[in-house]
Amino acid sequence: MFFDRVNYKERGKEIVKANFWILVLASFVANLLGGQSHFNSSGGGSVSTGGSSDNIETYYDVETGEINETAVEALVVALTAFTIVFIVILALGILYSIFVGGIMQVGKKKIFLENVEQPNTDFALVFSGFTGGKYMQRVKVMFAYNLRIWLWTLLFIIPGVIAAYKYYLVPYIVADNPDIDPKRALELSKEMTDGHKFDIFVMELSFYGWMLLSGCCTCGILGFWLNPYMESSFAVMYTEMKNHAITNGIATADEFGMPEVEVIGGNNNYNDYNQF
Repeated sequence: MFFDRVNYKERGKEIVKANFWILVLASFVANLLGGQSHFNSSGGGSVSTGGSSDNIETYYDVETGEINETAVEALVVALTAFTIVFIVILALGILYSIFVGGIMQVGKKKIFLENVEQPNTDFALVFSGFTGGKYMQRVKVMFAYNLRIWLWTLLFIIPGVIAAYKYYLVPYIVADNPDIDPKRALELSKEMTDGHKFDIFVMELSFYGWMLLSGCCTCGILGFWLNPYMESSFAVMYTEMKNHAITNGIATADEFGMPEVEVIGGNNNYNDYNQF
């Protein structure tokens, strides 16, 4: 079985050591620009219409039975305005995720993939998803990727988790080949992860101790090293899975944006890659 988690992580460490500051900066910027928005709600600012006679009398006169139409209208206007603002913010967040966040994710995968073979100090690679004339194609693939996972999650949490690992490699595939059709990118990830979804999960789990240490003992400072380490390790993993897919006829080299004559890097056990 070719999946070697320990080897991927060791090579990931070496990649970070070879190009530390560029990868730390690239990881930080990509996460900053591509992170999801979180909306926190608090009950402290909520409007209460009960539990206080003063609040009740603002809208309704108990003695006369008359409704204060002015106060009610003001409340309706305030609630309507709040709803509109909330919907606008939510819509902007979704649009940002589609047109910026997902593309930053692709750019982050790209710079780490480029560093698998040898140190690449081109920081601009983190923004490569916006260049090259393939922007909208990348948007389409990443939208299909996120939509598929979201739809599976609607069924139940577990199907959503399985879908996330099934399509785990889509951002890497798009980083390699921005021309790829969305349907094929999803199919390719599904085929490449077949039998290895649990392996990927365990590899993620192996970093949780570091995450806990980073959050509890270093106030997140360790994360500046941990995130590039994780990204590099998974970039190595994807590269090996890509090599395995080409060797076993699951995919062709051109589907990863590679010429057929290119020698694919990775584990030295795959000597037959030279045929490409």
